[in-house]
Amino acid sequence: MMKKGKLIIAVLLVFVAVSACIKDVAQKPTNIICGTIAAKYSANIKPIIDIKCASSGCHGGSAPGNFTTFEGLKSYCDNGVVNDRVFVKKNMPIGSYVLTPAEQDALKCWLENGAQND
Repeated sequence: MMKKGKLIIAVLLVFVAVSACIKDVAQKPTNIICGTIAAKYSANIKPIIDIKCASSGCHGGSAPGNFTTFEGLKSYCDNGVVNDRVFVKKNMPIGSYVLTPAEQDALKCWLENGAQND
């Protein structure tokens, strides 16, 4: 009976270890090739910001930072806040305003290229 209990525990430990490894692999970010992604402010980024960030209850009125204009958004890009909140802490945007993978890629490339206004 003791051997059976040890075998069950060993199997469970192996299962947990394998599951943890599989989860880690699945969560690794994919490499983005920014040269192939459209990431211009007026055409690609502003529409994302307008819909997902600059609504009246968020960064278009009540929350810190007014993202309704490029100038209002730019300082938050330059000081790393946008990158930190969207890609590191992953706590923005909030609620149902989740960025799609394509939107994330465009925003990431735009930030990595200096968050320029075209």
